[in-house]
Amino acid sequence: MVVFTIIEGVVGLLFMLGFFTRLMSIGVLSLAMGILLGSGWLGTTCLDEWQIGILGVAAGFTIFLSGGGRWSLDNLVIPRIPVLTKYKWATWLTSGALPVSEKQTGKISMAGAILILFLSLLTNQVFHNGVWGKLHNKSVKPKIEISDASIQGEKLSFTVYRVEGADVYGSFLIGITLKDANGNIVFDRNGEELAQFPGKRYQQHVYCQSGSRQA
Repeated sequence: MVVFTIIEGVVGLLFMLGFFTRLMSIGVLSLAMGILLGSGWLGTTCLDEWQIGILGVAAGFTIFLSGGGRWSLDNLVIPRIPVLTKYKWATWLTSGALPVSEKQTGKISMAGAILILFLSLLTNQVFHNGVWGKLHNKSVKPKIEISDASIQGEKLSFTVYRVEGADVYGSFLIGITLKDANGNIVFDRNGEELAQFPGKRYQQHVYCQSGSRQA
């Protein structure tokens, strides 16, 4: 996380200043891809994280094609560095017209656009069923796992973890229903009844690394 944060800061600053713009755009694309396909800050099941990731991928690719503009450091500084101005490959790292024909640039642009479109549809479907099927939003209805459940007399105890959903949010327990093997309800408490429980009868622990929550 420390390494990722430092790289993100350096890449972001140079990207905004337009210094080695195309190289930084690759960094932006790579970081955004990591957020998109990894857990992100709020988890892959949070729609905001998907939007940030896919926008970063598209922005990185777009700036790679265009390079920095008139007021970028590439335009102001690079012409004064002879070792960079005499090599065509330097343009692939900085700014200026790419050393390929307009037809080839068009092919690169079209191929990238198609790949990003496919990535957008694929990840949105995998994370949210947003392309077809029943849409799910685990930020609203997270997936949980229950373990260590036991009944001793009239005492019910269990541990519940949020394993998918907006990980950094709290776990809001709005009801507990316990059924036997035949589907008969043997224990039922709604949110208002749970709110009356004394604090000593439950414990909550937050794990920042994984975002899970124990109640």
